[in-house]
Amino acid sequence: MNRTNPRSGSFADDELDAETIAGPKSSAMPTRMPTPPQPGTIIDDYEIIDEIARGGMGVVYRARQRSLQRIVALKMVLPGEGTRIEDRMRFANEARAAAELDHPGIVPVFDVGAYRGQPYFTMAFIDGDSLSTMLLNGPLSPQQSAAIARDVARAISAAHARQIIHRDLKPANILMEPGGQPRITDFGVCKSIAPDTAELTSNGGMIGTPHYMPPEQAHATGEPIGPTADVYSIGAVLYTMLTGRPPFQAASAIEVVGQVIGQAPVRPSQLNARLRGDLETITLKCLEKLPRNRYQSAAALADDLQRYLDGDPIQARPPGLLRMASHLIRRQLLLASVSGSVALLITTLCVCLAVAFYDARKQMLDLTLQNEQLQSQLASERNAAVAYVRRTDASADAVLRYRIERWQQIAGALAEEQPEEALRVAVHAARVALEARLPIPESLLAMLRDAVADSSSEDPGNLSGLQIVELAEAETSDGFTDAERVRFDISKPQPQ
Repeated sequence: MNRTNPRSGSFADDELDAETIAGPKSSAMPTRMPTPPQPGTIIDDYEIIDEIARGGMGVVYRARQRSLQRIVALKMVLPGEGTRIEDRMRFANEARAAAELDHPGIVPVFDVGAYRGQPYFTMAFIDGDSLSTMLLNGPLSPQQSAAIARDVARAISAAHARQIIHRDLKPANILMEPGGQPRITDFGVCKSIAPDTAELTSNGGMIGTPHYMPPEQAHATGEPIGPTADVYSIGAVLYTMLTGRPPFQAASAIEVVGQVIGQAPVRPSQLNARLRGDLETITLKCLEKLPRNRYQSAAALADDLQRYLDGDPIQARPPGLLRMASHLIRRQLLLASVSGSVALLITTLCVCLAVAFYDARKQMLDLTLQNEQLQSQLASERNAAVAYVRRTDASADAVLRYRIERWQQIAGALAEEQPEEALRVAVHAARVALEARLPIPESLLAMLRDAVADSSSEDPGNLSGLQIVELAEAETSDGFTDAERVRFDISKPQPQ
């Protein structure tokens, strides 16, 4: 309903409701349009004060019950020629269901009647905002969210005990008392699950609000709608309180329903890392696609939320790999059924695999080309460095000394994170120096002494350079791969 009084807002409904998505199912009642009540109008024992909310089916007034001198909310079917029979049935259904329930978490119905042929009922006036209005200021804390969800679950458990399923739980249908106590309202699309009880709402249309309805309520699974449907909706409300957004959202109701059927919700911790833990596990258990994988009762959900609030271990557990795999398979099958063709699913998967293979092959070729370009660049830089050394140092061993110094730098850079590779490069550099009868740089000798200190029975300080190199060689693996030779600028040994 659209708010007309900013002070109240209690019955405001800014979500997609059942009337919006169900569509017309019968002709309108041919009734004359009575004059709508105005402030001061007397309706039986009630005096209209002002209008506080209006929607596609009904209007809500603030009224004074004259006999008891108390403020109530009076809800009436909208006067007009467009009133449908289904609207009247739903209106009567809401009054009947709410009147049967007696719980502090459910807005009570006081009285029913008619005004100029238009049915009405009165209920407690909640002088506070709806949860949806409250969430306009942003997500709630985990503790507050869990406490509200717990109280809602306890109230819904009382409804289930009377064989009533709400079927349209959402933030807009949860009114908040000034002290923070949630009160559930709008049982207009509820369903009785008592034996031999006819469906209280008309068949053939989608009942509920897409953002908060379970898959079976979207007529996608063939699963019966039972208490676990409300458990799902409470989980969706909890998700919204924690993250500031419903589990699924899209540009149209049909797209949302498709997501409800075939997609897993984004984990709350992906939207807010602080939500990782037990409360996220509880939320996602409520949002399981299959009813048998959710909490089997609202009371069980309320108990687990209480354990979370008390800091005790919860009973819910994250889904295992088998469950996650089955979710993926089921999602694909459901999407195939929505599209009307399994063949389309198979074709789509084949196309996806082909595209993935093409992308992988392209990435491999790109990496190969990058590797070749890198090797060419390294060779060019090495040749330039060697040419510079030859121009600046006329001695015969200038290039060799440059390369030994270069290997020494590489070994030093690798020493901390890749000590084995560093030792192999150091041994190679020292061996080349010995064979060319050049002095081994002191930093290389120090690295080699440290490497053989534990394995040698003698003091490395008393060993010759050749002895240290031989002992160090025994500590390393043989040879270099082609990739390592490119990386460390080591030429392949010439055939003898």
